[in-house]
Amino acid sequence: MTDTVDLQILKRMYQRLRATPGLEDVTFSDRWFAIDKERLPAVDIDLLDARPARMSRNVHAYELMVAITAQGADSLQDDESATERLDPIIACVHRTLAADRTLGGLVAEINPEGRRWRRNELDGTVVAVEMMFKLQYACPAGDLTSIAQ
Repeated sequence: MTDTVDLQILKRMYQRLRATPGLEDVTFSDRWFAIDKERLPAVDIDLLDARPARMSRNVHAYELMVAITAQGADSLQDDESATERLDPIIACVHRTLAADRTLGGLVAEINPEGRRWRRNELDGTVVAVEMMFKLQYACPAGDLTSIAQ
């Protein structure tokens, strides 16, 4: 069975980020397991929402919201905060996606929609930065597995 365009996009973003130096060993897609603080940083890609944007008889356009979340921990050894440790990762994710704004023709464009920082309230040493991206694509009416030409 062929993947939906949503899943194709998720896989393509994962491949692009995993191929980026500095992100290759820390990027996950649909992670179902917890990561120990000592193994951070980690970058997760998650589908958030897909909404119809335009509909015609033959083509349905969608806006897909994707969250890429980077997690890091404060380092007691080098006195570097989690926010400082995540900053180059945030820049790397943005640079990687900006380099190919169509994911090889899979989407019309990728637009950053904002970032949100959260600190873990239990121990206060882990920070997560959620980067939201809006991707636009179109499918033939009745087929969520192919891109409209």
